[in-house]
Amino acid sequence: MIWDPKKLKLIINGKDLTPSGQDSHIKVERMTGDVISSQSGVNGDNNISEIYDYRYKLTIVNLGSDPNNALLDALTKTRTMFTVLIEDKSDGGHVGFASKGRVMTPAVMERGKEYKDQTWIILMLDYKGATLS
Repeated sequence: MIWDPKKLKLIINGKDLTPSGQDSHIKVERMTGDVISSQSGVNGDNNISEIYDYRYKLTIVNLGSDPNNALLDALTKTRTMFTVLIEDKSDGGHVGFASKGRVMTPAVMERGKEYKDQTWIILMLDYKGATLS
């Protein structure tokens, strides 16, 4: 599978916030790694429970000069929920949506000789995603 950054779209609150730099990228991961839990009783009884946790984290890495950083900073300051749409049409791509997103960890602002990458983490409370075939 070959990932093509030009085939990625990241729409947040109706605005295209797709990372634009060559080294920019996103990552989507579950807040809870396990999908089941198990318990074992004293008499050897075993029980398996499903974990219905739909919280995910979206990590966005932008170049320091990316204008989307200002928009993400504004969303951080509003302290309100927003929608997130991820569409990756690369080979083995992914599509996903959350109606309840919020900036969980804002980027650290660094200034110096060169712009540093800025990493934003967005909590998605109700994320649903699927791999494209």
